[in-house]
Amino acid sequence: MLALLFCSGALAACEGAGGVSEDSGAPSEQTHKRFDGATLRILGKNPDHGPSEAARQWIGDEETKGNLIGEVAGARRDWLLEEYGITIQYTPCDAEEYYITEEVNRQMLSGLNEYDLYVDGQYAMSQIARDGYLKDLRSLPYIDLNNEWYDRYCIENLSVGGKVHYVAGDALITDDENVYCILFNKDLYEEQGYAGMFDGRSLYDLVDDGDWTYDAMLRICKESYSDRNGNGRTDPEDGFGLIIDNGCVQVLMAGGGYEMSSKNEDDFPELTVFNEKAASLFAQVDRITNEKAFVLNSDRIGTTSPYGDVEKNFGDGLTTFYMTKLNSLSELRKYPDLRFGVLPVPKASAAQEVYCNSAAPLHFSAIGIPLNIAGEELEMTCAALEALGWYGREYLTPAYVETTLKLKRVEAPEDAAMIDLILNNRVFDAATVYNWGGMLSFFNQFALTQSRDFASAWETVANKTMAEMQETIDKFTK
Repeated sequence: MLALLFCSGALAACEGAGGVSEDSGAPSEQTHKRFDGATLRILGKNPDHGPSEAARQWIGDEETKGNLIGEVAGARRDWLLEEYGITIQYTPCDAEEYYITEEVNRQMLSGLNEYDLYVDGQYAMSQIARDGYLKDLRSLPYIDLNNEWYDRYCIENLSVGGKVHYVAGDALITDDENVYCILFNKDLYEEQGYAGMFDGRSLYDLVDDGDWTYDAMLRICKESYSDRNGNGRTDPEDGFGLIIDNGCVQVLMAGGGYEMSSKNEDDFPELTVFNEKAASLFAQVDRITNEKAFVLNSDRIGTTSPYGDVEKNFGDGLTTFYMTKLNSLSELRKYPDLRFGVLPVPKASAAQEVYCNSAAPLHFSAIGIPLNIAGEELEMTCAALEALGWYGREYLTPAYVETTLKLKRVEAPEDAAMIDLILNNRVFDAATVYNWGGMLSFFNQFALTQSRDFASAWETVANKTMAEMQETIDKFTK
């Protein structure tokens, strides 16, 4: 059979993509039986509202020349059929529906049983779980959430009372794409002599030394504004220190180690939205996100295509830093003259032990199993999910991270190391994922108004937030 070989940390396809060797230790060679003639029916994102890999990660794409992800996913599809007798069928939700939740509601309320797996962003999956439409993955045959191909951070942070209704991991690649990072313009950093602020150290050195902080980024940003078009006013054609959107307030708060919720000893969430430490951290973040002189906020510029405009600004080499998700690495390849690097979200201070990179709740994908499947169909689904996760860990994730993210989208080994750091230090917060009391966008308000009264804003929604959190707990424990 064909095999994927690792060479100097990069994935090389030898003769083909994704075959499994005889001594691979794959799940099918251990305890799983065959399910000849079965079809694994997956409901997921419509390509109009999701990444191109939403379907490709399941069914492959051998027709697009040079698309390693499509080749490896296609090999996984064929392997599942050969080893288990299971065919994969992917169905996108209606193009008019951003999330799969409406189709799930139709299925459940009509007593239909047309899908075996649901896949969408964590926010949508949390709503489906809250409505009681997903099985507890810890109670199912074959599935062992201790296996390395499941995302333990997702499990630990988003379980409720020991129950896990959806999970991310190596069966997917549309989770890794949707983690926040900072991109920086290498030419501007070098030409402007910013390294002189840090004793000649590069930004990669700052990260490695634990000194990549709010203050370090702010020092550079303050020196970065340039009226590039000479019209005497700030606009998207100028050079800025940093590009953000309203949601980046929350991302920077999380980067400083902030959590809107934590877990008690019984694995139930508790709210930690406002306290003295949170207020102090917010004051630090606010210095960055509400600085109009050298920070460009895409939600403020008032153009018809704000996200495209700020991406073009960075792509044209005008701005030093761009806070975005890893999926922007592919979009920026259309700017061949741009030399950019990848960094984690900065820490609040050098004393903070680890970098924290938020997973985007609306887009970071997760998988759940519908409540209404049972018997042989349920057994087949569980076996398939384990097998897809194992294969993903062995072949699909390396093909994506090592080859697509690292070799095709960045230029230096330091950037590859930063991607590893980002993916190994991603964070999840149940309060934002479940959106209790509107916590998903709670901090957005501070990027749009003159109000800085964090305490009063929290007091206004505290009772609603606590009630909705308790409602979720009650539904999961009844």
